[in-house]
Amino acid sequence: MVDKQRRILAAVGVLLLAGSVGFTLGANRPPEEPDGQQQLSLTVAEPVNIEADSFTADVVLLPSEEIYRLNRRAALSDTHIDILNLPPEKAEEILSGCFIWPGAAAAKEDLSPISVEEQVDILENAILSENPGYGLILTRGSLRALPTMTKYVNPARNPGFDRLQLSAIYPQEPVHIFGTSRDGEYLLVASDYYAGWILKEHVAPVGKTELESLLDKGEFLVVQDNQVIATRVNKNGEQEQVPLPMGTVVPLSEGRETAEFEPYLSKGCYHGTTFDAQGELALLEIEKSADVSLSYLPLTEEAVIRQANKLLGETYDWGGAEQGRDCSAMVRDIYSGFGFWIPRDSSPQAAYSKELGGSQSIRYDALLTDEEKLKEIRTLPVGSLLFMPGHVMMVYQHDADRVQVIHDYVEYYQVNGSDLKRVEVMQVGVSDLAILDRNGDTYLSSIYGALSLEKER
Repeated sequence: MVDKQRRILAAVGVLLLAGSVGFTLGANRPPEEPDGQQQLSLTVAEPVNIEADSFTADVVLLPSEEIYRLNRRAALSDTHIDILNLPPEKAEEILSGCFIWPGAAAAKEDLSPISVEEQVDILENAILSENPGYGLILTRGSLRALPTMTKYVNPARNPGFDRLQLSAIYPQEPVHIFGTSRDGEYLLVASDYYAGWILKEHVAPVGKTELESLLDKGEFLVVQDNQVIATRVNKNGEQEQVPLPMGTVVPLSEGRETAEFEPYLSKGCYHGTTFDAQGELALLEIEKSADVSLSYLPLTEEAVIRQANKLLGETYDWGGAEQGRDCSAMVRDIYSGFGFWIPRDSSPQAAYSKELGGSQSIRYDALLTDEEKLKEIRTLPVGSLLFMPGHVMMVYQHDADRVQVIHDYVEYYQVNGSDLKRVEVMQVGVSDLAILDRNGDTYLSSIYGALSLEKER
């Protein structure tokens, strides 16, 4: 594998040299502007944060056995990574994509050009020292396209977004470890939904048997607040605060596991099983007053709205680089609290929805009028997902005239004479589907599919 990496990197070096002029010329290219002659007359609804005032209270949309069935199907999908039994062909597929410079990362954070030497140094650091194993995420970290924390951006589109940032990865998530970067500071890992480079300090090395034992525990708690602060306690009594985001699952410790920690533990707390940085057994203390549940929540419209409201107003965060969420992470974290597994990015989420088939997987005919499509969307239960290119939204509420969605979004556009005016949002909010995208199309007209939260017919 290393020899193959070196051959590809040699070729990449030539391409980077040829493309460096392009990076320089394009570094300050403005975003594409809409045609100034286009006449737009759509009414734009301002996004508003509201409380849902109508839903089918206490009616379970998907019973736990149905969610379990969907999760079993997800485990067989292309979007799922079986980290404990990783097929060689899947491992090869993952590895082949982890030392390629993303085309969107076309400039430095200050919008200056990237030198060929700088790119080659980072790419060469991605030459893998293979040392396979398993691990558990200790603290929230960033999965990166390449082993560097330096920020590289796309100057032509949302230049504040770090284009090497793939996803945040949360505490207590198990990972498959492929090996280390050349400088020894990064691990190449795969979770069940994403693969990338992560700083070594975020990962506890854990044997496969220990990891399987942890995952097989029957009793667990689930974080249901936006975030809960836990305390990791090791066998020496050393303590460390660990923020746990919504949807984090913590297996509960058994009596024999807590015995040797007894002198260091607090009363009035749940105690979960974890590991420390050396891979030794440790405990997580979580106050019983925290917003956690001792099982997954029943999936009702009321519960979905309650969970979604906890994220209202949170700042948009591309790839979770700054401890926040983007659109797909928002819906994934909400769904996780109900025990519902979905992939991480909006495109894989849409692909997974399509793979499900049946009445839960919906694709809208391109020939539908907006009125016809809206009529179909109004039949979806609250909490269902709506997909448009590069974005995912959750049905928040609907009435006879409109559908409101909650989503973590960057912007929308307003008609301004014959032009479009950009309105920055950069947060979780509620809007209807009449808002415009950068092309002047309504969000409604851009929706191509949905994942319905109803029991399969």
